[in-house]
Amino acid sequence: MANSTKGEFYNHIMLFWLPSAASAVVSLASLLLQIFIVAINVIDWLKERSMIPSDQIITSLSISRIFFHIVCLIEFLNNFPIKSVIPGELTAFLWKTSEFSSIWLSSLLSIFFFLKISTFQNIFFLRLKTIISHKIFCLIIVGSALSLVYAFMIVLFSMKPTQEYMSYPLQESQTKVWIYLDHVLNTISLLVFLASSVLLIISLGFHISKMSNFKNIMSSSNTFKRTIIFTAVSFLVNACFVILGMTYKVRFKSLGNNKWFILTWISLPLLHSAFLVYATTKIRNKFLTVVCCGKGSLFRR
Repeated sequence: MANSTKGEFYNHIMLFWLPSAASAVVSLASLLLQIFIVAINVIDWLKERSMIPSDQIITSLSISRIFFHIVCLIEFLNNFPIKSVIPGELTAFLWKTSEFSSIWLSSLLSIFFFLKISTFQNIFFLRLKTIISHKIFCLIIVGSALSLVYAFMIVLFSMKPTQEYMSYPLQESQTKVWIYLDHVLNTISLLVFLASSVLLIISLGFHISKMSNFKNIMSSSNTFKRTIIFTAVSFLVNACFVILGMTYKVRFKSLGNNKWFILTWISLPLLHSAFLVYATTKIRNKFLTVVCCGKGSLFRR
């Protein structure tokens, strides 16, 4: 009997509290990193009165992930026997909005880099490049608005007052419809991300192959290679995020309490943001400056 109780306690620690605490630490670390990225870009914007399109996308992406990890921290606090002051519908709304907008903004960032680097000269491509380059802010607003509408619809139809007037088969049918719609939208964004990433990698490879006649081939080639690595890693991380998210929704009954699965899922935005900081020279230099200043003040003490 004692061994059984001890085993249950050990399993509860290993399968629930340990991954839950790790998820909270990951969410807090990612939250601080996202706030840092937003602060750097906003401060530069206030100084220079302008923000380049890529910084606009990165800032918007970080803001969406701030809300995502706030919800993750709220979910962690809900494990304790305390009364939540935030309605569950609001956390679900923020969760769905941040999740969907994060996917689309990552896709938009890949598309922007592809259009910026590619050298296709046909009229349609040049026109598309001009439109997207000058309408980045509008595309961010439209994507965010669609994410808000999408999240609102899902939360509205999942609320208990709405489902009280439905039979159980109708509720099951509605759930399947929304899961299917969620999969369709996520798959479309993932395919767009895949297409833009593959085209960007091909375009960069084409640039590298044409640079054999230039003296600065080594530095430029290294820059293109780093961009290829960044694009590939970004796609793989975001693809895993989308696929794990869809798997969690389909297998919710078996994965709903699997805290290790959830930890893996919410760690992916942190991984992508950390790699984004490393790949972006301006943010990386600011981050290293902050770290060095922190170490200096620590040693002075």
